[in-house]
Amino acid sequence: MSFRARLDRFVGYKTRFESQESASTIVRFMTDGVMLSEIASDRMLRRYDTIIIDEVHERSLNIDFLLGYLRTILSRRKDLRLIISSATADTQLFSKIFGNAPVVDVEGKLFPVEVVYMPFGQTPGEGDYLDEAQKAVESLIDSDEKGDVLVFLPTEWDIMELYRNLAARHFAHALILPLFARLPKRQQDLIFRNRTSKRSFYHHPLPRPP
Repeated sequence: MSFRARLDRFVGYKTRFESQESASTIVRFMTDGVMLSEIASDRMLRRYDTIIIDEVHERSLNIDFLLGYLRTILSRRKDLRLIISSATADTQLFSKIFGNAPVVDVEGKLFPVEVVYMPFGQTPGEGDYLDEAQKAVESLIDSDEKGDVLVFLPTEWDIMELYRNLAARHFAHALILPLFARLPKRQQDLIFRNRTSKRSFYHHPLPRPP
């Protein structure tokens, strides 16, 4: 069943490429870019009484601008509620920035994480991060490990370069797919419609550091 088919008539969404909502919509999921475009026609965001910004630690320029703008209009809209959520952000810092706002901790289930380091090029000029990322992915493909792999890279160019390099290898038991916001929706949907028994390797932009 598609995401669209599961939508309730009171819940909608809007992205750069698609919109699914109606006059009955009261909860709206949207990208940060769509949220910014709302400001152009509604400077005080009167359509909304509550705004939730999730994964704030990713720190894109859009998110940073939204946080600064919302901080400004909160003093003029006492009815507006802002919720900022993140698993890793400095909550005390955000609380201070937003007038000592209350911090709510929501505990979730923790899973064990194993950190494994690969040796980087030993001599100057030997390999760069893309070369090392490719070696790491190839090592995982050749291993007996199960499950899909998500590779974080800084830019779209990096993602497509690594994607082309790996796809050219024609791995028999691995499916290589790119993933980033400006990728056409049809190609993004391949990530979610993947029904292959092969291991999948997704390339995604790297979040900005705090």
